[in-house]
Amino acid sequence: MNSIGDSDAYFNPERMLAQHQAALTLLQDMLSDPNVSSVNWLDIACGRGQIIANLATNLSDNYRAKICYHGYDIDNAHTRNTKRTSENLRLKSVRFEIGDISRFSNAFPPGSTFEFITLTNTIHEIFPNRLASILYDSLCRLSPNGCLFIYDMETLPSLELGAVPWSAGEVKSIISAMCNSIGATTYEPAVGQWQHQSCNGWNVQLRRQHLSVGPLSPEMRDTVVRDTSNRISSLIEQKLSQTRAVLENLTQYGAETGDEAKAKETYLYDFWALTRAKGVQQ
Repeated sequence: MNSIGDSDAYFNPERMLAQHQAALTLLQDMLSDPNVSSVNWLDIACGRGQIIANLATNLSDNYRAKICYHGYDIDNAHTRNTKRTSENLRLKSVRFEIGDISRFSNAFPPGSTFEFITLTNTIHEIFPNRLASILYDSLCRLSPNGCLFIYDMETLPSLELGAVPWSAGEVKSIISAMCNSIGATTYEPAVGQWQHQSCNGWNVQLRRQHLSVGPLSPEMRDTVVRDTSNRISSLIEQKLSQTRAVLENLTQYGAETGDEAKAKETYLYDFWALTRAKGVQQ
């Protein structure tokens, strides 16, 4: 994933965002099992460490001592900040890797898995033609009882040139296509939709055990990524067609209200991002 210049990694240790609270609630449940001595947590696109900034106030010393934290991000400055945040948390272990998000799986030894994988506030920055492979590789890295937690925004609080936000319904369609291609035809992960003060968001949890399929072999990868990418390409076409229609209407009649004038800029950003995404896919 090439970095989007307009994107900004959020960090405020005095404020916990709803998505991070949800992720830590899931983690807390895993750590509460007295039979669990360690939880391998992979934080993809860890940013500046906002998700772990609240560990000290929300998890006990004993819980934190079970966490094997693995941070992965494209920006070295961000991971340095996250590393500083983690130094005083007394985690069981801490490891950071730098690299393109589409190649995160290559940063870890073959066969290594994680009980918890988080991917928050990042999907809109991923090139749509790489999204399917990132989702599939994340599933492949889950332990037998592992959980993949994904959260992102339907609408962005600040416009980012090149970003492609997805709606909860579109995400459900993408996840459904992937599950069907894997053979998990009875698994329908719920995609939540949330309204916040500055934006709307969605979340989904993917549980490895609920797939009810055997090992996700490398031989399956091409087929699953192709099938899922086809669904993504179809959604890009639909989004682009809808955006073009709105812009055609605004071109012909103009913006009649302040809200329409504000929405025009959003649609222009969307049109560029979707046109760019379609060009990359071709």
